[in-house]
Amino acid sequence: MTDTLIFDSALRLLSDHADAATFAAVERGEWPETLWKALVGAGFSDMMPDGLEPAETPGAMALYRAQGRTAAPVPLLEAQIATWLGFPSDESVVMLAALPGALRQTQQVTARWPAHASAVACTAKGFALAHAASTGDTTRSYCGEPQRLMPCDQVPWRA
Repeated sequence: MTDTLIFDSALRLLSDHADAATFAAVERGEWPETLWKALVGAGFSDMMPDGLEPAETPGAMALYRAQGRTAAPVPLLEAQIATWLGFPSDESVVMLAALPGALRQTQQVTARWPAHASAVACTAKGFALAHAASTGDTTRSYCGEPQRLMPCDQVPWRA
């Protein structure tokens, strides 16, 4: 029952905010601020209970299904992982988990939205807060979102 309520609420919210103008802005590299504020305001950016991984939480899966149905261009899972690791996001401070790059090297991670979010670098070494905004060349993901490969050799790691 809770899953249905979460799915319906998320689907309505995402359908209202993930419109053609939002997609066009994201393709230009603009952060979807209105959509993000709506998700944070509804509590969807950090809805996991303590101790559970995002994919193990039925409510989170309902949220991901709604996001998939609308193709809402927000890094929701990355924000939830960062929150789970102890780095919460809010409307103005966006924390995203950054995972190893395409070559799976532990020396660099792929930071999404580098000019708008701080990256929590997650590698085999552990995890750490790293600021990606001033490092490396910005490229585009297959969805058109800005991303940057970020070196992690200067980051203090926590296990």
